Amino acid sequence: MDAESIDPELRADLKAELNYENACINLNLIGHKRPNGSDYAISGKFLLSRASSLDNYATWLPISQFTMTGELPQAFLFRDYTIAQGATYIYSLQQHNDYGIYSNRILTDYVTAHFEDAYLFDGERQLRIRFNPKVSSFKTVVQEVKKTTLGSKHPFIFRSGAVEYKEFPIAGLISYMMDNDEFFLSKSDDLYINDWEDTTDIIDENILVERLFKLQVLDWLNDGRPKLFKSPQEGNYIVRLMNVSLSPIDSTSRMIHNFNCTATEIADFTSENLDKYGLINAHDVVTY
Repeated sequence: MDAESIDPELRADLKAELNYENACINLNLIGHKRPNGSDYAISGKFLLSRASSLDNYATWLPISQFTMTGELPQAFLFRDYTIAQGATYIYSLQQHNDYGIYSNRILTDYVTAHFEDAYLFDGERQLRIRFNPKVSSFKTVVQEVKKTTLGSKHPFIFRSGAVEYKEFPIAGLISYMMDNDEFFLSKSDDLYINDWEDTTDIIDENILVERLFKLQVLDWLNDGRPKLFKSPQEGNYIVRLMNVSLSPIDSTSRMIHNFNCTATEIADFTSENLDKYGLINAHDVVTY
């Protein structure tokens, strides 16, 4: 065994593809073929990492760990939801052993992130704010005090401490039709909605589905967990959501609601903070 690296026992390529609809990058394992056309099985411990143009590819951020034992290559391996609009990413896969020795990196091509809608992501589930998204104001909050004196015509402005964070309202329409990946409601598994139909008509089944979806989303928005807000216009921010409320749309007989909340930035959008707040989890090992 080499003292610094090991040879990867992996006969596969790592492929990265932009998923425009869900504002993420899909990572897939494409296996090499045996002479008879079958795939090589994969065994071992592996680490997925990424580097980006945000810091000129200076650091590799671990994003997932997994093990395989005699498994065939996964057509779907991982989805990276913590991408920023306009940034370019490259991903790597390394095999490692119990002694902490890693193989050379198997690299993807460079992928530039582009998406259209606004999204909220908590490390597990993502809400796509597809319909009628609004950010009606956007401000930087600082601690400032205005003080007037008898001897001065104009006031003095004092800035207190290092406080400086973003705060902005978020609004949008909530509908099960924005949840293509079924993060909040599985139409196929829910016993209450076996008769669900993919229409926008105001019928009993759709009213039920919208209510179940709305309540799931409302609980999620109010759960107090840090979330990543990302949009092409505002950028990426790690936020806490406050003052969440719903308002019905009367033209749909209150079947569909708009939500409103205030997003308060709680940390800079950095690799360290994505890990700290659970938006990326490279500590738990996934077994395939």
